[in-house]
Amino acid sequence: SSLLAVVAKRIRHGLPELKDNSDIECWNQVFAETLQYRKAKSFNYMIDRTLFRPREIIQFCTDALDESRSQHIAPIDYSVLSRAELVYSDARAKDIAAEYRFQYPGLQSIFECFRGRAYTMERDELEALCLSIFTGDLKTEKSASWVTEQDHDFLIDVLWRIGFLRAYAVGGLKALRRSGSSYVGPHQVATLNLRTVTRFQVHPMFRSSLGMKEERERGGETDD
Repeated sequence: SSLLAVVAKRIRHGLPELKDNSDIECWNQVFAETLQYRKAKSFNYMIDRTLFRPREIIQFCTDALDESRSQHIAPIDYSVLSRAELVYSDARAKDIAAEYRFQYPGLQSIFECFRGRAYTMERDELEALCLSIFTGDLKTEKSASWVTEQDHDFLIDVLWRIGFLRAYAVGGLKALRRSGSSYVGPHQVATLNLRTVTRFQVHPMFRSSLGMKEERERGGETDD
C-alpha cells in the first residue's frame, strides 16, 4: 500500500484533476486494471517485479510510460509492460550487481549462468548449476573467483539474500504469500532455513533480462 501511495502521488502531480481520487483509482487511470497475462492485476504484476523498493516501482512505471508514449497506447496494458520490462529488468540486474560489487564482485557474470533456463528449479538442479560454476564449466568473470572457494549452499544463500532467488514457501510461510505466489524472498521474510527448501525460482525482476522461460511444475502446478 505504501508503494501504491508513492506512485499515486506522482500521478496526481501529473494529473491534478485526480487529486480527490483514491490511490488505486489514480493507478487505474494510467494502467489497465487487469492485464491479458493470466488476468493479473497490473499493480500486482509490477510490484512482483520489484524487491519492494520505491525506486524500483518508480523506475518500472517510468519505463512503461516511456514505452506507452512511443506506442501511443493508453491506458498502459501488457503489450506495453512486456516491452518496458525488458529495459527495466536489464537495468535492475546491472544495478543489483553494482550494489554488491564489493561483497560479491562479478555477480553479473553469475547471473548470466542462468540465461535461457527455466526459472523454476528443483534443489538438485540448482546445486548442479552451482557446481558447474565452481568447476568453471560455466564461465564467469575473473572477479567472481570467490565462488570457487565456496560450496553450493553458500552461493544459494548469497543469491537468495540479494534477491535473485526466491524460495518455495511451505507450512506456516504460506501465510506470507502474496499475489498467489508460493515463493518468497528476503524482502518478504527476514529469516529462512534455505537448507530445507526443495525448490527455487529466479525472481521475476531478473527473468526478462536473462530470457528465462516458464516450465510446468511437477504435479501439474503452473509456475508463479
